[in-house]
This record gives sequence, structure tokens and C-alpha cells, in this order.
Amino acid sequence: MTTGTTTSMTTARARAWRAAALTVLSVALLVSMVAPWAGGPLLALAFVVLVPGSAVVPLWRFEDPFDEMVLSAALSIAIGTAVALVMLALDLWYPQVATAGMAVVSMPSLALQVLRRTEDDRAEAAR
Repeated sequence: MTTGTTTSMTTARARAWRAAALTVLSVALLVSMVAPWAGGPLLALAFVVLVPGSAVVPLWRFEDPFDEMVLSAALSIAIGTAVALVMLALDLWYPQVATAGMAVVSMPSLALQVLRRTEDDRAEAAR
């Protein structure tokens, strides 16, 4: 294997692990909405800063993981802000519903990232 292939495989594996971790974070957030606990607000903050953007940005396949994470965080904050502004404009302030909606919308993309990595591993093993 060449160094470029190894680097790309490592980056893809890191993306898959990150997507899996963010999927777990999304599920944990949804569970904490049903059964509140003391760590719920911290979990919600981590979700809003990490998950919505991370569902979209890895699809662009950046080479540098740091750039990808910074753009994911910035896009996550922008998406959260846009959702909050829409709720304010419509005079429908339901932050739990909005957060749950962002989690439900983000999870399929995160799951697809994990599945894509699994399929790439199978294809690589078959070679």
C-alpha cells in the first residue's frame, strides 16, 4: 500500500468512528429528553456544537480532519442559530422539539457515513 492510500483509509476510519460517536450522542440526547438527568444540558450543548454540521460536512471529503471538524462546528452553530431564528420569527419557541428534530434529521446521514465505511472495508478486504 502507498502512503496516500493508508492516509485515506485512516481518515475514512476516523470519519466512521466520529459518525458512530455522534450517532450515539444524538440517541443519548433523545433519551435524556424523555428521562431528564443532570448532564442533559451539557449533552445538548455538545450536540448543538457537533452533530448537525458533522452530518453534512464529511460528505464533502476534506483532506484535513481539523478543517473538517472546524467547519462542522461552525456549520452546526449556524444551523442551530437558523432553527432558533425561524422559531422566533414564527413565534413558536419549542427548543426541545427543534433539538429533537435536528437529531432525527442528522442521524440518517451519520448512519450512512458509518455504513459507507463498512462497505469500503469489505471492498478493500475483497481485493
